[in-house]
Amino acid sequence: APDEVIANAHAAGVMKMICVGTDNSSSNRAVEFADQNDGVFASVGIHPHSVSNNLTDLERTISQAGDK
Repeated sequence: APDEVIANAHAAGVMKMICVGTDNSSSNRAVEFADQNDGVFASVGIHPHSVSNNLTDLERTISQAGDK
């Protein structure tokens, strides 16, 4: 479970983590996860294999993440 992973990381002295998004859907989840967990930051992006998908949604995700 994510809470257990974060707790174990904190117990080991890891205080900052990155949750990586590789397309619009996972980028949205990364932002939500980072918002809900102290010391977790989102990396919002798109993998080159997904670049043919609509970039407008990803641009919106990046804009919204920057507002937080």
